Amino acid sequence: MTDFSKIGNYKNLVMNFSKQIIEDKKLWFPEGLNCINRETFLKDNPNADKSIFETLDFDGDGYIEEDEYATIQCADEDQNGILSKEEIIQLHKRALGSTLDFARRNIDKWFTCDVNRDGVLSNVEHEMTKYRSEDCIDIEHMRDGAMSNAELARKYNMTEENNISWTQTLEKHMESWQNYIVKSTKNQYGIELSPSEIILIQKEMIKQLNTWLFKIGDNATGNAPLYNSLNVTSYTRLLTDEDTVSCCGGDVVPPPMAENKNACERIFSPIEKEGQYNSSKEMKNRLAWAVFETPPRETLATGEDAITLWQDMSDNEYAQLHQKWIDLRSMTANDFRELLKPENEAKKEEFEEKSYMTVGQIVQYIDIVESVTGKPWDSDDWKINNVDFIKIRLMVNDTLHDEELLHGKTRADVPENRKALLQFLEEKGWLYEQFK
Repeated sequence: MTDFSKIGNYKNLVMNFSKQIIEDKKLWFPEGLNCINRETFLKDNPNADKSIFETLDFDGDGYIEEDEYATIQCADEDQNGILSKEEIIQLHKRALGSTLDFARRNIDKWFTCDVNRDGVLSNVEHEMTKYRSEDCIDIEHMRDGAMSNAELARKYNMTEENNISWTQTLEKHMESWQNYIVKSTKNQYGIELSPSEIILIQKEMIKQLNTWLFKIGDNATGNAPLYNSLNVTSYTRLLTDEDTVSCCGGDVVPPPMAENKNACERIFSPIEKEGQYNSSKEMKNRLAWAVFETPPRETLATGEDAITLWQDMSDNEYAQLHQKWIDLRSMTANDFRELLKPENEAKKEEFEEKSYMTVGQIVQYIDIVESVTGKPWDSDDWKINNVDFIKIRLMVNDTLHDEELLHGKTRADVPENRKALLQFLEEKGWLYEQFK
């Protein structure tokens, strides 16, 4: 367990935060972060042990960021300035709980690509995630067995092959995400996970894989979970809990939010920690971003951020793109629900032609958020905290009742359309004893 006791009374530390550009993070935070570098900290706190700086610099980048310091403040429940043994234990529990939630989420996210649930990502499945939402019906046919990989490959002129370099194998995918989760836990909470806790991450992913033997939504039930039909880009934008600004670059291209193409605006605030929240405005930004058709990442040169893309446009080109964002962002829940009416079918098709989500998906997400907040989407008197956000994620993924899915089940209960996954888990040694 990370030893925070060496910090002593953190309220005695002089913490003069100032906006600074951090070289390794300027792509995501071009305007800088509120932080303190090592030299300033030691100068302002001459009697402090150097190890205190290392303890507070969670990610080891040479700066104590305001968020890192805030984690310690939030963990100090009685606000006496000193983290007690019990407070450190509780911080550790929160970090581990978030880590295990992320491990489950990682497996769920895998199956947004592996649509026929066989544990192997084919080239066809990978390519299908790039298509806009009007092609989701073909993915549904593939789940129902109506369209095979070969048929989809012929329709879209793809190559039907496995083991593409993008994901390699499920084992590599799990290993990569496990490493990311361990690093992220240290960066966000200052917590070093023990070898036994890393094993818990592995076990949690394997448990979720076994749960997928019974997760519903790939048959023509009419009530498929939202994640089933979302492409990976929209899914990531709806459910990422990391801080994002409109020229941040990163894994997904941000929208042209700012009126000035050289400016930055925040899409939404971080919401991965207790005490953080997204306002109604930020949640509406989040949905609009998941819908908005941005230029593909491959159009950006290596290391180039999105604001460079905007700067390469003429003022008129950017103004037109910005106006499209404004028009989308101004749409209300009622506007989207109206498009679902039969008499508006032509308008709906026109909207979906340039959208990453179908209107039905948009309304489904709005319904989920309204059920969590108890407030109308179009009102402004609501916000989403970290607990609410996790619940929204569980509802999008349809994982609220996952714990019940394995109870009393045997191999005979595994449906026919999951036999391929059953065989895959058995071959890898990941199949639960009750299904052998």
